[in-house]
Amino acid sequence: FFDRPPTIDIGLSFDLHQIPRKYYKYLPILPSCFDSLGLKEGEHIVPYSELLTETKSRFIDFAPGVDDNAVSHRADFTFRASATSVPEFRAALQWIERMLRSSYIDLANVDRLRDIVAERISTDDSYTKQDEFSWIYNPAYSFRYQHDPLYLALESQFTRAYWDGRLRWLLHEPVPPEQIDSLLVFASNALSTARTISRNDLSENLSKMDAKGLQGELVDYWRRNLDSFPEEKLASGLRSLALDVQQDLAAGPARTVEEIRELLRMVVNRRALHLDFTLSRSALVEIRPDLVKFLNSIPERPLLRSDSEIASAPAHPIIDKLVQENGLSDHQFPWYLGFVNPQEVTGNVVSYSDFVGYSQVDRESLVKLLASELVAGRGPNSLYIKAREAGLAYGFLMRSDPGRSLILYYADRSLDVASLIGVMSSAAKRIPELQDPRFLDYIFRQAFSIPRSIYTFSIRGRLLAQDIRDGNTPEKIRQFSEAILKVRHDPDLLSELTRKGVNSICGILLEPKCEDQQKAAHSIFFFVGSEKILSDAEKRLPVPKLLRLWPSDYWLQ
Repeated sequence: FFDRPPTIDIGLSFDLHQIPRKYYKYLPILPSCFDSLGLKEGEHIVPYSELLTETKSRFIDFAPGVDDNAVSHRADFTFRASATSVPEFRAALQWIERMLRSSYIDLANVDRLRDIVAERISTDDSYTKQDEFSWIYNPAYSFRYQHDPLYLALESQFTRAYWDGRLRWLLHEPVPPEQIDSLLVFASNALSTARTISRNDLSENLSKMDAKGLQGELVDYWRRNLDSFPEEKLASGLRSLALDVQQDLAAGPARTVEEIRELLRMVVNRRALHLDFTLSRSALVEIRPDLVKFLNSIPERPLLRSDSEIASAPAHPIIDKLVQENGLSDHQFPWYLGFVNPQEVTGNVVSYSDFVGYSQVDRESLVKLLASELVAGRGPNSLYIKAREAGLAYGFLMRSDPGRSLILYYADRSLDVASLIGVMSSAAKRIPELQDPRFLDYIFRQAFSIPRSIYTFSIRGRLLAQDIRDGNTPEKIRQFSEAILKVRHDPDLLSELTRKGVNSICGILLEPKCEDQQKAAHSIFFFVGSEKILSDAEKRLPVPKLLRLWPSDYWLQ
């Protein structure tokens, strides 16, 4: 509640844990099914273009989407909307009700659905080529939370890109069975020599093929996925894609559209709904009758997902594959991983481990958190400054995250990954020298996040609602913050923090003496680059073999 907010905001969050796993492959396009297809109400059709115009005219802000938190296991399909007055909000509720009830999911509208998938595939193809290197977080976090297949379905870019590719074939114009069979014969002949030639030679061979029609589409599909497999698995990988195509073409668009329609019916379920509002108290009184009517319009259905389905899912699908392929004996942490991107010309690093969370208010945990802040941020002795002074990284971040109980190190576009890690270790070893009392103020500044009072009412309300859903209530965070401030009164605090500084960040330090802590804290060291970059880092860093990861390792069936 705010006294005079400029807007009335509503958030609808439908819990996706109710959705059976067989429908996960459609989750990447779920938001577009509500705002990008149009409406069908009986015989009346509202085209997509008209829907877009109406939406923009009725809302200050409107967006269907997904929102999740791997730590709290929250996974929602969301509608968020803002209106400037009570009458506009009432009209907005009616419009949302129509969108929830009447999405134009129909075989007659399959061309629009194909256009949406084509747009997504175009974005997928350029994902690792974007100027913003934040994509590097994605495979690293996806590896960390691989035990949650719903998280991978919603957040793992390479999982979603695989499903986008398959959805294109599922929505393909119907193909006679004999053509599907002949496509497999073509695939077998086209890949007959793939096992004996290099990636570059195979790419050249595919580009020279004078394949037309369905065969040409398959060749294009292979070419887009050449960097998804290690070279020794290229032939088998492309064959598996051909089998996927056979299966998806056999399913056909009619069955696919019906399954997407079933998914939408399951998602829009009052039993799975959480609501949040940002508004004044007086506005809530006015709109309450409208909200009751709106909620009653949302169907109430049984929650379908069963405990047996959850139990049957692989606990660690990517790790299990690595253990089998590399002849490992167990799932022992820390993990040292190299994600191969053949087009990459620089190296990138993401390291993380378990750390202090909001529930840990004992002095030992708080001291550990504060000690780690000595080299966080952008102060003169921070890991950021040391890396920039040496010219060894472009983007850089090192921070603790109590909300995720995580400590993180990130650096991108490095021409010398091994030297970058060396600078990090050198800076950490100098922590005991940081005896200037002014460092205490720096430490406590890093320990607290930027106040949300700088944000709009809408953003503050949304973030607070998410915190509460995740169990990070205002009371819990206040208790944590006050406990940190009490530690500030210890006259010997700086000396204690500098003594424990190196130990506090052991989870992300590539130091042999930290290995025991890294086992306990589930540390992961994730490197991204070409094979040349990864091999160089592997030779020069104090690590065992970097286990190679490829986009196909994130593909879930």
